[in-house]
Amino acid sequence: MLAVVKDKPLENHIALQEVPVPGVTEGWVLIKVDLIGICGSDLHTYHWTKDYQQRFKGLLPAIIGHEYTGIVEAVGSGVTNVFAGDRVVSRTPISCGRCQPCLSGQEAICNERRLLGVHYDGAMAEYVTVPARNCHRLPPDYSPNLAALSEPISIAFGVIHKIGRPLGKNILIIGPGPIGYFIALLADMAGAHKVFVLGLPSDKKRFELFERYIPGVEVESDLQKLKSKLKQGIKDGGVDVAIEASGSPQGPQMAIELTRKQGLVVQAGIFADSPSIDLNAAVRNQITIKGSPALPERLWDRLLALLASTSKKQQEGFEAAISDIFPLKGAVDAFKKAGERKAMKILLSPKQ
Repeated sequence: MLAVVKDKPLENHIALQEVPVPGVTEGWVLIKVDLIGICGSDLHTYHWTKDYQQRFKGLLPAIIGHEYTGIVEAVGSGVTNVFAGDRVVSRTPISCGRCQPCLSGQEAICNERRLLGVHYDGAMAEYVTVPARNCHRLPPDYSPNLAALSEPISIAFGVIHKIGRPLGKNILIIGPGPIGYFIALLADMAGAHKVFVLGLPSDKKRFELFERYIPGVEVESDLQKLKSKLKQGIKDGGVDVAIEASGSPQGPQMAIELTRKQGLVVQAGIFADSPSIDLNAAVRNQITIKGSPALPERLWDRLLALLASTSKKQQEGFEAAISDIFPLKGAVDAFKKAGERKAMKILLSPKQ
């Protein structure tokens, strides 16, 4: 089968290789991949940033990718929760089920956590094998495009869960990429009073997507102008919640500075370089800072049910994040385009 492989520790490099179709073992399933997205973490792998050099230490070559949907082709012995022919998505972290985080329902931060697309061969291929317990069945009429977006949407859903009740809150999102966009959609659906988005001048096309699907959203590429808007338009001069979704080293500091006293900062972006941050303002203003990693298993079915119940307009809003669908054999070109950070979400299709 054809697969996208990080085979060498080189910057701006992936390879297309023919590899054997994986076998099915006890408790695991073989899935024929339908669509697979290029995640920001895949771009870190492609660019070979410092954090990902450490993450993949001793693990190359590796088939990458984890944002996918597909059809179950075969199941191993002991599998009872999914069957051949089911459309599924799966969670990325593969947990032990025995440690304290796992036993408290936080298996996404398992002490022995392994990741699809890092420690186990990923889904950027014609077939992938995953533990059956990581799989979630979808109805036959579930949109494949929406299913392929469910993993990045789950990251955004996790952020909303960290906020608690977005209803009536002023929310700032730093970073108008796919995760930031999905956070904005979900925050609007949950009744946020106002959604602000901070990006760069080069994010003009991305801003247009926010403005098309999120009524009243305020987009800004100038930090000082945003500060003025917040000072003039919000009683406390800062937002209730700031979400850093860019992975920019300057992002956390901006989030703290733009949040009101006793507000909340949620860190969702992953950094290529160590962030520059002065925590004194957070201490003095009693600002709470939370990290938001992968979504716990217990919330996945709730998310998928929510997505299945969205209106036609809301589903269109989520799927509008898809900028391009490349054939799997065009992965090198797809990564080059994704690396420019002008497109929103790029998918690969092994069927094309």
